[in-house]
Amino acid sequence: MNTPRVRRRPSMRVARRGAAAPAQAGTIPPNYRRTRAAVGLAILILVFSGAWLLNGSFTVDLVVLLGGSILWGWSLHFTNSALEVLPVFLAPFLRGLVIPRGVLVVIWVASLPFGIFDVLGSTMGVSPWFVWTGTTGVFQHLQNVALAELIAFLPEPMLIWLFLALYTVLRSRP
Repeated sequence: MNTPRVRRRPSMRVARRGAAAPAQAGTIPPNYRRTRAAVGLAILILVFSGAWLLNGSFTVDLVVLLGGSILWGWSLHFTNSALEVLPVFLAPFLRGLVIPRGVLVVIWVASLPFGIFDVLGSTMGVSPWFVWTGTTGVFQHLQNVALAELIAFLPEPMLIWLFLALYTVLRSRP
């Protein structure tokens, strides 16, 4: 049985345009590093946004419990957030300014009730979640207030910092 031989063409090498040089062992391309940093910052933004929304829901629950509406609760939460973030935006402009004590007292007196209400709402919201720790009395209240302080005051400045960091990472050139 005689079969004709089929001649195969030699394989053609395809030249890739813009192909990167092979990476050396142990090096990470700059784009990958930037993307990895951006993803990490985005995850942290989601975590702190969740804490901010949780704090808002605690504030809304307290306002509704006191006879207010959901709209008043969220308005109070946004007002609290604005008051907590305001020093971050104002600080660069006030560095060389001498502020009289009376102005500081007025600022504290005006903002303190908002902060107290914010922490109180978070304390009441957090307290059922941490009964499992077994603390009672003063220690239980201290534990709840400490957690409420973290939830009430930490997310806003962290979100600002994280968004600025993400903007810086995304705008950087490799």
